[in-house]
Amino acid sequence: MQTAERRRVYPLITIGIVVFNREWIIEKMLSSLQSQTYPHDRLFVVVVDGGSKDNTVKVMSDFLAKSDFCGYEVIVEKTNIPEARNLCIKKMQGEFIFFWDSDVVVESTSLVTLLEIHEKEKADMTGSEITEIFVDSADMVDQKWNEWIPTVVRSGNCVERNLTSTAHIALTAL
Repeated sequence: MQTAERRRVYPLITIGIVVFNREWIIEKMLSSLQSQTYPHDRLFVVVVDGGSKDNTVKVMSDFLAKSDFCGYEVIVEKTNIPEARNLCIKKMQGEFIFFWDSDVVVESTSLVTLLEIHEKEKADMTGSEITEIFVDSADMVDQKWNEWIPTVVRSGNCVERNLTSTAHIALTAL
């Protein structure tokens, strides 16, 4: 007999990433995306690079070429953040777009949890609580993560707010 988890049909989600000169952290961010327990064959990635002067585009492209996501597109175009997000929306596939900032690292269950809350609350928009941790280099990310993660208290509560940030947010396609 199949478990409910295996029978679950996961919606296709587009991960929208807006990036500019993030060579120093983009591989950590993409590794965080790759570590998600959400089925990778139900994730389509759209990256809009605003014209990075470092190796961001190469690092992203190399990483995504080796990934097991259902597909990806890297767009290099001089844009501001709202224009880049609009490009992500224009290129999206599936029922949701999930904006993931290029310097955000999350727990491996983040997408599954966010989708569960999104569906339970019948929300049009769902976001995560963000804890800012400042580092001097990507090498410090793992150290800070290991210090921070044991201190996290998870209540499982949903809080309705009249505002949101865009660092880590899922939106239903209309």
